[in-house]
Amino acid sequence: MSFTFHFSPQFEESLWQIEYYLYQNEGEARCDKVINSIYAKIEYIVLNPLHFPIYEFPFKSGNFRRAIHFDTYIIVYEISDFHIEFFDIYHGKRNV
Repeated sequence: MSFTFHFSPQFEESLWQIEYYLYQNEGEARCDKVINSIYAKIEYIVLNPLHFPIYEFPFKSGNFRRAIHFDTYIIVYEISDFHIEFFDIYHGKRNV
């Protein structure tokens, strides 16, 4: 079973903020390592979207899932038929 996927504007903005923060505070090498690992996790999700638990997204209904990466970043996505919509990625310490 093959899935298509799309990044929401919120996901792209959040990923950019993570990248900017890492680059400014931890340097280019660490930034590249973390961002590349996030993309590897996204590839894994696209290949195995049902692997992660259902997530009750506040004020929305749907088939949302949540993948935790490095015990730090939370990737929220929705599965609809054979399409995955990546809604957001945020640091686990952020109160959402």
